[in-house]
Amino acid sequence: MDDRELRYKLSEMDMGCFVKYFREFANSKLSREYVNRMLQDYEGYTSASCAAHTDNARNIIRAGRAVDALQLVIRNPNVDYRIKEQAKAFIYADEWPVLSLFSGSGGLDLGFEEAGFRPLLAIDSSSAAIATYERNHPGTATAKMDLSEVEPEFVLDLWDGITGGTRPAGIIGGPPCQGFSKSNAHQSDSDPRRRLLYNYASIIETFAERYDTDFFVLENVPGLNYTRHKPLLAEFKEMAVAAGFIMPATDSIFLDAGNFGVPQHRKRLVMVGINAKRYPGTELVAPEGHCDPPSVASAIAGLPEPVYCGNRLGPDAIPYHPNHVAMVPKSPKFTDGSLSQGNGKGLSFKVLAWDSPSYTVAYGHNEIHVHPDCHRRLSVYEAMLLQGFPRSYELVGTFTEQVRLVSDAVPPPMAEGVARSIIQTLGY
Repeated sequence: MDDRELRYKLSEMDMGCFVKYFREFANSKLSREYVNRMLQDYEGYTSASCAAHTDNARNIIRAGRAVDALQLVIRNPNVDYRIKEQAKAFIYADEWPVLSLFSGSGGLDLGFEEAGFRPLLAIDSSSAAIATYERNHPGTATAKMDLSEVEPEFVLDLWDGITGGTRPAGIIGGPPCQGFSKSNAHQSDSDPRRRLLYNYASIIETFAERYDTDFFVLENVPGLNYTRHKPLLAEFKEMAVAAGFIMPATDSIFLDAGNFGVPQHRKRLVMVGINAKRYPGTELVAPEGHCDPPSVASAIAGLPEPVYCGNRLGPDAIPYHPNHVAMVPKSPKFTDGSLSQGNGKGLSFKVLAWDSPSYTVAYGHNEIHVHPDCHRRLSVYEAMLLQGFPRSYELVGTFTEQVRLVSDAVPPPMAEGVARSIIQTLGY
């Protein structure tokens, strides 16, 4: 089996199989020979002061991590650019690099990875989001920063330093949506989260000037298109057009995650800009889901009971899955018969039905939906499955942070649908 076949297999594997096949890929003869040849050139182009770095790369190869060794070559500023280009061509031969902003729990990125893109840098302001991203996407560099407090050029320099100046095919992201959400009863024009849309547009513009990026993706709540927020969306669109992107005539695409095989109704706004110079007259082929939303039962039936929240709850106390933790059912409603399957009235005690899709997974104030058996609220893990995350995925952080991460997540199957539409549109 050669390296290209292994790379294809990796795209088809779940996390457990991924580890097995990645080791096979990193230890394969072709990969090791290629890296060793590059290191010989590397030694020829660099001074003796880089010998320790070269030895480090060789040690990584011996440990069966040839791709990591190539990353060392790419990131070292003393390496001749011709060697870096060889390394990048090898690592990203069948992938399209992207920059991920407001990456959150990584749902949008996971969908793009499934389609063949490769996030090389993910940025978020949340420590829990960064820790989650690093746990599930070990091959991607991360940075914790508030994008409202840094200049776009800083992000550009960070990208250059990490990737060795690799041209990104696109930029993907969803600025925090609470400032535009219909469920937010306290919307304010002064909400700093609203300015993040402008910051996002500025970064898109800066990268377009430097790298002539092919596309960008903006994902958010449908409320961003409401009358109150239309001027802000129009400003974003004007900046994108000025940066050289074709914007869709209809402004935005509205998608329901359920149509992409996610067991919930979750409507989202997606806006994709296409590079006007590289793809003149091209607009996105709108992604279309081709299925009805699966039922709650299809995702969470048969799971063991979760562990309930408690002080100092360690990993050993949560045997099934690290996120299979639920709130202690203290309310008498869980035992007095007042709850019934499928009863979606009110906000605090919406009960799911086994044979229907879930309500939108968005749990403000930890008001998590009630399990169809009415005896408790869902665990974080059950909510993750209703969002379409793989069963091996893990969220990191406190219980409240995990609830926020899963509530804000982009369902990976829907994200993959958007990514494949971009591939189809641009002819990748």
